[in-house]
Amino acid sequence: MPRSFMLLSIFLSCAARAAEAHSPYFSAAETITLPDGERGELRLLHGDGIFWAAPIRVIAIDNAGRMIARSDASPSMAFSCANASCRVLDLARDIVLELDPDTFRKGPVVPAVDDEQRSKNWELFGSHSDEGWGWRTRPADLFEQFLGTIALAMRLSYSVVFTLIAGFVPGSTILLWRTERRPLRQALVIVRALALGLLVLLSASAALASFYFSVALTGATFELWLAAFAVGAGVPILARGIASMMFGPPAPSACKSTASEDPRERL
Repeated sequence: MPRSFMLLSIFLSCAARAAEAHSPYFSAAETITLPDGERGELRLLHGDGIFWAAPIRVIAIDNAGRMIARSDASPSMAFSCANASCRVLDLARDIVLELDPDTFRKGPVVPAVDDEQRSKNWELFGSHSDEGWGWRTRPADLFEQFLGTIALAMRLSYSVVFTLIAGFVPGSTILLWRTERRPLRQALVIVRALALGLLVLLSASAALASFYFSVALTGATFELWLAAFAVGAGVPILARGIASMMFGPPAPSACKSTASEDPRERL
């Protein structure tokens, strides 16, 4: 009992430290032109996600360094910017956020992106249930969803790479399944069946692990995960097709040619 209590205390202590390490932080910043023509800034402010994807708010800052707008929290926020103008998207809800000067507020002064005193960011982020202000929303069209997905993929590049690698496993499984079946001894047939079964199990595990990591832990959308996983699965299949076009199909085995030979020709 004392040992269990000690282990529980250690676990709770580590969990508390982990929570402290996940104070709100900034991951991106872009200079924009505010509706009044003044220079401002947009930033992504990440909340304290630990076991799930961190909720993110998009905040707007005026030229005096004060927060004037704060969006609702969502794990799939992204913005695509060009020429001091940005499209801000919440891809979890497929909406576009636009600055609404009529609902601006004079918030606190926002510290620098690289400020080590992250505890100040709690005031900026608020609680997860706090509603946003300073923004109005509208549905995103397909082109805006595409731009937002590209921006999200660039922000979550590590998650996309992991999903691509995970997709390589089922792609290799499909290749092995479609490989020309040659006459094999019974023992080799069993080994091949076991190998296929293991690869199918690994493929399912890779799909579930990448989905959980990408969508649940990092905030990627289902569409982004599916596209990256499909590309990863298609790489080995495409490589095999290109190799077949360049070098021709593999030569038939000697065993197969011998088996297909007419027995009367041997006499």
